[in-house]
Amino acid sequence: MRTWKIISILVLVFSFFMELRPLDFYLDEYLTEMNITTAQINEEIMPIREYGTLLSVLLTLTVTDYLLYKPVMLLNNVCGIFVYISLAVMPDILQLKITEVAMTRITAYSDVAYLSYLFAKIHDKRFYQIASGLVRTGMLTGKLCGSVLAQILTLNGSLKLLPFYNLGAMVFAFIWSFYMPPARPSRRRRNAKSKQANLISVQVNIIQGASEIKNNKSEEIIIKNPLLRAWNDFIESYTNLTVLKWSIWFCLALTCSNVINTKFLTQEFKNTDQQTNRQVETLVTLLSAICSYKIGMRRVNWELKGSTFIGSGSLILGICLVVSYFHQKLLPVYMSYTLFGVLTQVMLVISLSEIAKPLKNKCYALIFGFNSFISVVLMLLINVVFTQRFDVLKFISSKQQLLFYGGMFITIGVTYVVSSIISFNKNRLITKSPIYNIPE
Repeated sequence: MRTWKIISILVLVFSFFMELRPLDFYLDEYLTEMNITTAQINEEIMPIREYGTLLSVLLTLTVTDYLLYKPVMLLNNVCGIFVYISLAVMPDILQLKITEVAMTRITAYSDVAYLSYLFAKIHDKRFYQIASGLVRTGMLTGKLCGSVLAQILTLNGSLKLLPFYNLGAMVFAFIWSFYMPPARPSRRRRNAKSKQANLISVQVNIIQGASEIKNNKSEEIIIKNPLLRAWNDFIESYTNLTVLKWSIWFCLALTCSNVINTKFLTQEFKNTDQQTNRQVETLVTLLSAICSYKIGMRRVNWELKGSTFIGSGSLILGICLVVSYFHQKLLPVYMSYTLFGVLTQVMLVISLSEIAKPLKNKCYALIFGFNSFISVVLMLLINVVFTQRFDVLKFISSKQQLLFYGGMFITIGVTYVVSSIISFNKNRLITKSPIYNIPE
């Protein structure tokens, strides 16, 4: 079996069990069963969750590449095991706050670590798209199974067993990741280490018994180099137009997909219930998993058609949100949301592979983590600053906010479509880039 297939299967299984968390779908209800009031959740738990997510993503983007991914994956698993053991024993409010900090390691874009590991282990970039599709399918399938399992286990009205299923999935993911092959540092990093080693050996041979000041200087160079390399990789990556183009859409789409859900869309409808919303979310996840697999298998020259794909897809996403605003019945709203959710997941598959392809020196977690960091900042601006502090959105209903998000997607769509038309007219006489042929 080819190496890329082995790595893809390993990460697929890991992602499946990382997302197999049935308790997460009933977390607030579970907390209320532990005599935690809704006011405590909103005033004491939610701020920790929001700002903890910000710090967690910041930690991920700064250390994951340097630690070569696998240690961070193991750390996330350890935090997950701690979280669900704590929730299983019914903690008080203080213990719950500590648990909430650890929970951000598994809920705050933990996929950055293992997606970066995936791309770092696959050396042939032609297979990035299919590998991305497979792993995203594994993630969504794990989420789907967690949702279905949660709904089955709660038929009798009890939520007490849910933490143990999450705990079992985390333990399996930890064992699985422990035996996954480690990633190797990039060639430039290995060369830098060898040069540093040679420099140190020369200094020792020439100046034996030198003062401690010179030794300290050589140690400072070793410490500063990784930061300098990370900064150079950051600048080099975002000056690449392909990375920048897909990253802009990625940040905005990630923000909107985390804000917009069935609960958000149906707040102002009187004849809705949480169970129906969960079933719609389950359907969206199922269709997203199927379509993510299918799009991963498609062989398309995204360098040529990427802007058109982003533009047309964003226009459809914007139209779905605007349609949801104008409809007064639940069925059209659910249908629009289904198309919105599935298309977003499909486009995320392509955006991940297209962002990863131009990156050099294995700085995947730095770029994916920074994109996720920007989306978290945008969500905090929406949820915390504008809503809770300055009441900018106080008099704007959630349904009216759909016009803002829909208009944003339409604006992005028009911008990318126009740029693709201009680019096509400039380059129509130039030979098209070859399409990658992926062998079976």
